Amino acid sequence: MKSTFKDRLNEALYQRKMSAAELSKLSGVNEGAISQYRKGEYKATQRNLEKMAQTLNVSIAWLMGADVPMNPLNLVSPNITDDVVTFPVLGCIAAGYEEIMPPTVVNAASGYGTGQLPDKEGQMYHCNLDDLYLIPTAEVPVTNIYRDVILDEKQLPIKNCAYTQCFRREAGSYGKDVRGLNRLHEFSKVELVRIDKPEHSKQSHQEMLDHVEGLLKKLELPYRILRLCGGDMSFTAALCFDFEVYSEAQKRWLEVSSVSNFDTYQANRLKCRYRTAEKKTELCHTLNGSALALPRIVAALLENNQTPEGIRIPKALVPYCGFDMID
Repeated sequence: MKSTFKDRLNEALYQRKMSAAELSKLSGVNEGAISQYRKGEYKATQRNLEKMAQTLNVSIAWLMGADVPMNPLNLVSPNITDDVVTFPVLGCIAAGYEEIMPPTVVNAASGYGTGQLPDKEGQMYHCNLDDLYLIPTAEVPVTNIYRDVILDEKQLPIKNCAYTQCFRREAGSYGKDVRGLNRLHEFSKVELVRIDKPEHSKQSHQEMLDHVEGLLKKLELPYRILRLCGGDMSFTAALCFDFEVYSEAQKRWLEVSSVSNFDTYQANRLKCRYRTAEKKTELCHTLNGSALALPRIVAALLENNQTPEGIRIPKALVPYCGFDMID
C-alpha cells in the first residue's frame, strides 16, 4: 500500500523523536497546520513542505510519498537540470495536481482535438509510416485523456500535471536568436492541464497564473507577465498570458510559460463534457500552461546568479540539489 504524506510525516516525527510543537518551533510552520497535515485534513504548501523536510532531515520526495530513500543525501543530484525538474513537479503535486505520465507519440485525432492540427502541422514531427506525431507539448496527450468522456460534475475541477520531452521542428527559424537553448527541436517541460465548469474557468485560470508566478518568485528570477492580444494568440485560445524571464547574456526576455484558457473550443472538438446535478450535459472548459520550460530556466539561473564566488543557487533549490553554490 502506497504511503501518503500524512503517513510519512508521522513516521518522520516518530523516528526523529520530535513533537508537532517542536517541529513548528524549529521549522516556522504553524503548529495547527502541522496537526492538520498529520490527520490528512489539509494539503501542505510547497514552502511548508520544504521547511518541514529540511527540519526533519528527509527528502521532499520521500515526504510526499514517493518510493525513494528517506535520507535526503541519497537524493542529492550533481546536475542542476535534474533539480529544476523535481522542484516544479513536486510543487504541482503539493498544489493538488495529479501527475500523469503520458505518451510522447500521438495519433492525428489527438492533435486535432487540442487544435495543433491542422494549424501547426508544419511544426510537428510526423512519423509517416504509422501516421503518428511526436508531441509538441504534454497538453496534447493529457487533454485527450478526456476525449469522448462525460464527467460527473463532482469530478470537476480536474487538475493534471506532466513532465515530458517535447518535440518541435522550428521550421522557418533562423539567425543568432534561435541558437543554443533559445530554440530546441527537443526540450523538457512541465505542463499543467485543468478541466472545469464554465463558471469556474476564470478562477482556475487565475490560480494557474498564480502558481506559475509563485515558481518564478521562488527561483528568484527577473520575470514579466504579458497578456497577449488576439493576433498573437493561438486561434484555439480565448485568453492567454505569457511569462518571460530575462536573459542577462542576451539582454532580452525569453518565454518560459504560456497559460491559456481555451473556453469550450477544445472541449467541443474533443466532446469533453460533464453532467450537471440536473442531468444536463454541458461542454467543459479546458485550460493549460507550462510550469515551466526547463532549458531556458536553467540558462536564466546560470546567467542571473553569477557572483565572484561562483553561481549562487536559489534557496528554493538547495533542498533538492544539496549545495548552494556552483564554483
